[in-house]
Amino acid sequence: MVAAYSAKVVATRGGGTQSSASAVPSRDTPKSTTISFAKFAATLVFLSQYGSDPALKRGRNVYEWRNIVTKIWTDSDLTDFWNEDDYYAESYTDNPLTKDKIDLAERALGFKLPASYIELMSNRNGGAPIKTNHRTKSSTSWAEDHVAMTGFLSVGDSKDYSLCGGFGSQFHIDEWGYPPIGVYFADCPSAGHDLLCLDYSSCGPSGEPRVVHVDQENDYKITHVADTFEQFVRGLESDEAFDGE
Repeated sequence: MVAAYSAKVVATRGGGTQSSASAVPSRDTPKSTTISFAKFAATLVFLSQYGSDPALKRGRNVYEWRNIVTKIWTDSDLTDFWNEDDYYAESYTDNPLTKDKIDLAERALGFKLPASYIELMSNRNGGAPIKTNHRTKSSTSWAEDHVAMTGFLSVGDSKDYSLCGGFGSQFHIDEWGYPPIGVYFADCPSAGHDLLCLDYSSCGPSGEPRVVHVDQENDYKITHVADTFEQFVRGLESDEAFDGE
């Protein structure tokens, strides 16, 4: 209805059959009509700036919600995705995600975070998944055929295990000598001796990064893990998947 009405207004202006003043309610216009027009105008402004998703309305902390799945994760059940151990809640999980947190993190890191990462963090801002392994086509210091992670760093700086926190992405670049190829988003069981990274070296700071494993114990060897963050998350497997291999 909004789209149809909008097209009518544009066509009228283009054809010159109706003056622009006629689209503005006059003093004699009924109150109900005035309110309806005001709502329509506000809707057009909103849609032009933010699209059709009402969650993106200005002034809202648009990522402050939990336990919902939108867009990218529509076919995923995140209810059973997270490890509920208190350690991860204390060390990794920050307050709910907000647009301000995202903006601050992206400015500090110098990279645009993938939509799939932001959406996952909107479900829970940092924490450990139940399934923590991802297959690789080549061997790493962890295993011949896979890597293991501990937890996803939260978006923010208040937790030590957050993207901009004490043990965050820049810390590992500055203090541990990890290559500055992107955003180190997850740690591994080796306590800092290998990490998982969003690698922007081929796509640029605003592109879609691949996921790589960086091995400090092996002269910072970089191993491809997944083409995208979404693919990485969908490819996580439990420890049992590798029993006996």
